[in-house]
Amino acid sequence: MDHFDCMKVFVAVVEAGGFSAASRKTGIPVATISRKMNELEDALGAQLLIRSTRKIQTTDSGERYYEEIRNILEDIKVAARRAAGEYKCVSGQLTITAPTLFGRLHILPIVRDFLRLHADIRIRLVLSNLTLSMRDDPVDLAFRIGPRRDEPENYFELGSTRQLICASSDFLKLHGCPQTPDDLLNVPFVHFSRNAMLRPVQFRSHDGRPLELDLYPTLITDSAQTAVDAAIDGVGATQVYAYQAEAAVAARQLKIVLTKFEAAPFAVTLVEKKGVRRPMKLATFMEFSKPRLEQALGLVSDICARSTGWTAS
Repeated sequence: MDHFDCMKVFVAVVEAGGFSAASRKTGIPVATISRKMNELEDALGAQLLIRSTRKIQTTDSGERYYEEIRNILEDIKVAARRAAGEYKCVSGQLTITAPTLFGRLHILPIVRDFLRLHADIRIRLVLSNLTLSMRDDPVDLAFRIGPRRDEPENYFELGSTRQLICASSDFLKLHGCPQTPDDLLNVPFVHFSRNAMLRPVQFRSHDGRPLELDLYPTLITDSAQTAVDAAIDGVGATQVYAYQAEAAVAARQLKIVLTKFEAAPFAVTLVEKKGVRRPMKLATFMEFSKPRLEQALGLVSDICARSTGWTAS
């Protein structure tokens, strides 16, 4: 029995939530994973996992064992990286994740420029509107928009993005310019959410308190770009982040309305794992990306601020 190998497989099973998921993640056959878990439990003389047809759970002993060996395995990874020189030079692979459109508009240009300066770096860029876990997924750095997750992570706030209500000039001519959020109850609306599920639309009342409104949209989509395109085409008004509507607002394809009732802006943060020594490649990319992204967010804010006042003719 390879005790070290069994430890790695056990951690993979716990973090994936089952044998099949761990198999997909590691490429190890399910039968081999099951055998290694039996060998590990026999060697330790303790039951680590509660097996059922639906899911795998850790016993109390298994949970304690997982916490202890996870730290050991992380120390081994750090030692391997140090031996490979990751803490002395900018080399190796970085895995970075960001929301889809935000990543395409703002992270990809930064990655492109960084790669031109550092020939020994490889970057895996995962663009997804689903928030990847820093604990469960092999991610070195994440750019996030919205509230902080309850995870052991280091957060660095880079700026914020407004939540805009926008509509096209033709739409406003046809339906009139809304003066209060309630006016949106009587006009077509395009609802954007990350999983295309209907949720209350967020506003802020005159006295600054959060305000939610249940709208019944003409269109629901999980794509911000689709919501913006539909609003440009007059399908309905929509609510999107400032960076998502920036180009359409600057081109006067969309007008920002209900600015007095905008929901509080969302923070844009850079996130790394907590308690893990930062390799040179990660430190260098963070130092490179932070001022560039702060500048980009400032430009988006300026463009949307300047464009708020134009009127539909």
